[in-house]
Order: sequence, then C-alpha cells, then structure tokens
Amino acid sequence: KNPKAKKYKTLPLVLALEKRLGIMDSAALSLCVDNQIPIQVFNLHQKGNIRRAIEGRQVGTVITV
Repeated sequence: KNPKAKKYKTLPLVLALEKRLGIMDSAALSLCVDNQIPIQVFNLHQKGNIRRAIEGRQVGTVITV
C-alpha cells in the first residue's frame, strides 16, 4: 500500500501498463483487450461494492482501451 497512491476514475490501458501499476498481469490485461472484456478494479472488502459493480454503477477504476 502506497500512501501517495492516486485513485483514477478511468485509466487508459496503455498508461496502466507503462506505469506498471500491478492491476493485473499483462497477459490477463491483453486477453481482456483482445476479447473486449471491460475491466473494473475496486475494493472487494468495502461493503456493497460488488453489488454496485454488478449493477453497472461507478466503483473504483475502469480500465479503458
């Protein structure tokens, strides 16, 4: 955990890879991009976040292509 970490609402995939943010491994990111699978990164431990994500509400960071 980095106290200087910045939360992004959206983040281009290229920037996530360049900055090596450790969101997912690069192979998993590539598969999601190749198959046009949206990526939403959020805190699983915060109550209600899974429901909000399933409902399509903005939770955490959306990785864009």
